[in-house]
Amino acid sequence: MVASLLAELNDCALQGLVNTFVDNWPQYEHRICCRHLYQNLRKNHPGVIIRDLFWKAAKATYRQAFERAMNELKEVDEDAFKWLQSQSTTIWARHMFKSDGQSDTVLNNMCESFNSTIVKFRSKPIITIVCIILPFMCIMIHRPM
Repeated sequence: MVASLLAELNDCALQGLVNTFVDNWPQYEHRICCRHLYQNLRKNHPGVIIRDLFWKAAKATYRQAFERAMNELKEVDEDAFKWLQSQSTTIWARHMFKSDGQSDTVLNNMCESFNSTIVKFRSKPIITIVCIILPFMCIMIHRPM
């Protein structure tokens, strides 16, 4: 009971955050992390085939490839297909991203990595945070791949 209440509160908080961004910055595209979307899908629809078809659909760069992957998913698990159809494809499917975007990534690993790095500095004054983060960012940007 408590877990479901916390999950519901978390969903409400996230929806409020999304609405705030949409209301204040309508010119920016809102996306969600496909890894988190897949984790929610996997709760009721586990399986390697469903996982592979989900990622095939998420990473498709044009509509026909996306529809092909979704049709394959529908043949394997119609409920998983319906659940994904209920999610707005403009926020998770690569083929629906705006063409003027700076990135076509379907994951937010970079953000999560950055946030985990700075979490220990959040209680410090902003100037101190900038002085700590700047050298770290320079090293990350200029590090050879």
